[in-house]
Amino acid sequence: MAGEIGKEASNDAATLGSLFRLDTGNGEAIAVVWHMVWSGELDTNLSKRLTMETPVRAGLVA
Repeated sequence: MAGEIGKEASNDAATLGSLFRLDTGNGEAIAVVWHMVWSGELDTNLSKRLTMETPVRAGLVA
């Protein structure tokens, strides 16, 4: 799952919504997205309100 999310996040148009849409209904992708934000594998501006349109990109941590 993390690989799919990382691949999507490398797309310049990636948003929280596009990553959350990878979820199949069991919540795994959503949990992985938040874990990857926490760990620095995904980067987003946490000083602004998060929405489904919030841009996300692959972080500096591999």
